[in-house]
Amino acid sequence: MFRFVDRGYPDPMKTLVTPTPPLGWNSWDCYGASVREDEVLANAEYLAKTLKPFGWDTVVVDFQWAEPTADSSRYHAYAEYADLWRITDDFWDKWGLLKDMFDRCERWYSHVGPGSWPDCDMLPLGHIGLRSVDGGGEDRMTRFTRDEQVTMMTLWCLFRSPLMFGGELRDNDAWTNSLLTNLGVLQMHREGSGPRPVTVGGDHRVWTSQGVDGLYVALFNLTDADARVGVCWAALGISGPMKVRDLWSGTELGWFSENWSADLPPHGCRLGLLTRDGPQPGVNSSGIRR
Repeated sequence: MFRFVDRGYPDPMKTLVTPTPPLGWNSWDCYGASVREDEVLANAEYLAKTLKPFGWDTVVVDFQWAEPTADSSRYHAYAEYADLWRITDDFWDKWGLLKDMFDRCERWYSHVGPGSWPDCDMLPLGHIGLRSVDGGGEDRMTRFTRDEQVTMMTLWCLFRSPLMFGGELRDNDAWTNSLLTNLGVLQMHREGSGPRPVTVGGDHRVWTSQGVDGLYVALFNLTDADARVGVCWAALGISGPMKVRDLWSGTELGWFSENWSADLPPHGCRLGLLTRDGPQPGVNSSGIRR
């Protein structure tokens, strides 16, 4: 069952507490205020068939759609639920906006929790700008590189922002769907708690949150060049050998004794789950077992 939300008119469910941040599709990034009923229903059908098993169950029909003259992107409602609020202007597929979001999340992370979801805005992924004139105005596939797309999804999910996909779902390719259906990453979004920045400011950022099965740690390279980014256990408040699994690839990276680092491409990231599961092999002080 889907919940359809009209951002232009009062939502009778506003007073309900949302125990977890919602996931769904929003019509704005691809159709602006001119979305048609057949387009909404077609995207809802795609959501039900392809993404609902992964938790994507909300369809948002954005502001102004019911006005007879609606034909572009003239207005934007601020928030669709009483317990969700935007922390940014409209977010589009531009690296400068994504880089700026790290600073915004650092200002708002202490407010994240059940019934309280600071919203980083929609995910401008896949095919966007069909009739929306915002964010560049042209009909296009997202301008984010693949590394930037992973960085965005990692930050949104670790921060536990509502996830509202902005593109035309029917045009999704396998890569785009892989960003929306990674079970480990979605579990972090659903069950993580206490997201916080470990490092503040600068171009090498580290974020963490507590998971049911271990500790989530994300390493981000915000520079325009390759860089090695790492974190020591002391900064995370842990000690002793930890096993690290790369959540996006599913690869077990091995055991690390007192720190973890990774070589990252420009604007790239690495998302790990740190656990103590299994027998602990020998590790060296620099990290991964040889």
